[in-house]
Amino acid sequence: MVELPRKILVGVDGSAAALEAARYAVKLASKIGSTVTFLGVVDAQSLESVEKLGLVKRAAAEAAMEREMKNFTEEAAKIAKEMGVQCDQVVATGDIVQTIIDTAIRGGYGLLVIATRKKVSLERIAAGEHTARLVDFSPIPILVYKQV
Repeated sequence: MVELPRKILVGVDGSAAALEAARYAVKLASKIGSTVTFLGVVDAQSLESVEKLGLVKRAAAEAAMEREMKNFTEEAAKIAKEMGVQCDQVVATGDIVQTIIDTAIRGGYGLLVIATRKKVSLERIAAGEHTARLVDFSPIPILVYKQV
C-alpha cells in the first residue's frame, strides 16, 4: 500500500505558476494532513554571472536575491496559514536542481511539488530544463503543476 506523504516540499520562485502550485499543494496537504515546506533557491549560476559582469558585488547580489526568495516563501506561507496548514520556509543558495534534491533527501519529504509555466520564452526553456532534471533525478515522487 502506498503511503500518503506527511511532508510536502514546494519549490517557489515568485512566478504566478509557482503560487498556483503552492496553493494546490496546500489544498492537498489540508486534505491528507501533511505539512508543507516552501523552498526558494538563489541560483548560484546567476550569482556567478552577476559577479563576472562586475556591476554589483557578489555578497550584495546574494543578499538581494535571498530577500527576494524570502518574500516569495512568505507569500506562499500566507496561503498555508489562511488554510490552517502547518508550513516552514527555507531559502538556500546553490544549483537549483541539486539544492531541491538535497533538501528533499535531508528533510525526509514524501512529495515534491513544482510548477511549470505555459509561456514560451528563454526563461521557460531554462525552467523546463530544471523540471526535466528534477523528474529524472528526484528520489521522491514529483507532482508537476502545469499552469493552464
